[in-house]
Amino acid sequence: MTHTEHYRVSNMSVDEQADYWVMRQMDGPLSADDERAFTEWLGHDEHRVAFELAERRDAGLSLHADELLAESFEEELMALDQQNEDRHSRMPLAAGLAACLVFTVACFTLLVDFKGPQGSVVYATNIGDTQNVALADGSVVTLSSVSEIDVTLTDDLRHVSMAQGEAFFSVAREPQRAFLIETGHGSITVTGTKFNVRTRTDKTVVSVLSGAVDVVPGGEVAFTLLAGDRLMFGPALEQAEKSRFDPSEVLAWRQGKLVFRGTPLQEVVAELNRHFPTPIVLGEDAPKDAPVDGTFPTDDPDLAIRGLTVALSLEAVERPGGVVLRTER
Repeated sequence: MTHTEHYRVSNMSVDEQADYWVMRQMDGPLSADDERAFTEWLGHDEHRVAFELAERRDAGLSLHADELLAESFEEELMALDQQNEDRHSRMPLAAGLAACLVFTVACFTLLVDFKGPQGSVVYATNIGDTQNVALADGSVVTLSSVSEIDVTLTDDLRHVSMAQGEAFFSVAREPQRAFLIETGHGSITVTGTKFNVRTRTDKTVVSVLSGAVDVVPGGEVAFTLLAGDRLMFGPALEQAEKSRFDPSEVLAWRQGKLVFRGTPLQEVVAELNRHFPTPIVLGEDAPKDAPVDGTFPTDDPDLAIRGLTVALSLEAVERPGGVVLRTER
């Protein structure tokens, strides 16, 4: 443990320190110095209890996450990826995916890539598309609608620049080669785990399904996240906010659904517009901050609009360029 890291850990709460040590053990064998530091830290009863709770919490949610991911054919996708020896031959893998995933709500196909600067590869989706990307290191990234990543793999680092959108990362474990994701609001570092990243103009949200993730919001100290932890950060917030989350909600978009719990109407509309070809527009008198609860399909705009109008006593008016939601008259 470096002096800088020791200073950072010493300023954490006991629960955060427990999360840190769980993460370090996931990354592989500890050095002799770190082993001594961990043994000394674990010698306190409060620390031992916190560490055991952190281990159980991570194991419990990881199991739940694996069950949810299986519903989205994660295992089939990984198996197909391992069989694909030629990473540049995309067609056989795409055909296999089409056969395996024909029963899912959203259609998953392998994304056609194009070269970015400095040998990177850029992957992007259009409105309504959900795509799987098999990276050369064995990792799999699922891109949501209107999302973009720029990937560079070197001998020392796996680097992803995420310009916009949402993606689920299933990162192949490589303790000696970190997997680094950068958004406009900070960086995310892992060696092998499963987590979801959603980034918008005003904030980034990182939700960890299994394993451990280090997040460094711009201008703030690093956070260590374990399974079930979520971190929101960006200019929309005064400071980063760490909380627990429901993995069923986070993974809903992979099954063609969006789940909202007390979400302001304007945020709901912005998210729906990432999936619908015809945009929804809020009228001047619409209750932009009204909380919305519900599950909306990403492939049925009419049903989503009807749900909003009934729940919030609104009316939908078709206009050139979109559907306007306004207070009933």
